[in-house]
Amino acid sequence: MTNTTTVDDFTASFLAVLDHFYRNSKNSSRLIRMEDRIAEDLEFDSLAALELLVTLEERWNVTLVGTADVVEIVTVADLHDLLLRSFESEDPPETLFISGELMQQFNVRASCRRTLE
Repeated sequence: MTNTTTVDDFTASFLAVLDHFYRNSKNSSRLIRMEDRIAEDLEFDSLAALELLVTLEERWNVTLVGTADVVEIVTVADLHDLLLRSFESEDPPETLFISGELMQQFNVRASCRRTLE
């Protein structure tokens, strides 16, 4: 993100990218909201979530896949905040080996939160 780009500009762009990705992957015209849960509301499985992360990485030239914080993503707002933090970070992100187990944790964590609500 450049110095002249505001958070509002970024948020609009982020939502546009997410909306485009969602429409193409789910063939739906559903409006994406920041409070939407990625696994439950948007119905992204672990593969779709990984594809979304890679799409965002390519769009903004950041590293998300493999970062320790990626397993904490539950909502669109969580993803947005992680992306914003990646711009502010001066240090390279702490990376983890991406395994099927790690991607499964993304879905398990979301399922646990849904059960507790």
